[in-house]
Amino acid sequence: MNAMNKFYLLILLSFPWYLTGQEINLTFEARNTENAQLLALDSVFVENNSSGGDTMLYGPNPILTLPLSVGLVVNHSDPTTILELLPVAPNPSDGIFKACVKLGEASILKIIASNNRGIQIVALDGFYEAGLHCFEVQCNENGLLLLSAITKKQSSHIKIINEPRTATFNKITYLGTEKIQPFYEVV
Repeated sequence: MNAMNKFYLLILLSFPWYLTGQEINLTFEARNTENAQLLALDSVFVENNSSGGDTMLYGPNPILTLPLSVGLVVNHSDPTTILELLPVAPNPSDGIFKACVKLGEASILKIIASNNRGIQIVALDGFYEAGLHCFEVQCNENGLLLLSAITKKQSSHIKIINEPRTATFNKITYLGTEKIQPFYEVV
């Protein structure tokens, strides 16, 4: 009689902003704890809790390739860019983070923080002149967040890993305009 063993392994992946346009290969293998020999795996079930797309891998040496697509494509020299959501700081967040939006023209701007199920947690909208506008976002929901900046002509989004330790409520506060440039650029 062949006994079926199940093992559960939790892998949390967090990617820094500078890893773009690459991929990550995850190789799954099992070893006998008594003699360290490799064991053949029948299958590996990979559950994606952040965006769906669960996967079942088969074979003795299952490999999962993850395309890495975090961050935003930013082109500061493009004169047609009307809206640019800059990378937030800090990310991962402790529940409070700063987000800056660069507007190429005066516009009605809506800032929305949503959870990984697409449910809006908090939003702020208003009319803003062209320039760099900064906001403080406080969010007490744990997990992956999607921050969106939306005008009538464009939208821009960025993912944030949120582990609230300092935020006790949900709020977006306008901090004003800034003249400084971001200290890094995601390309």
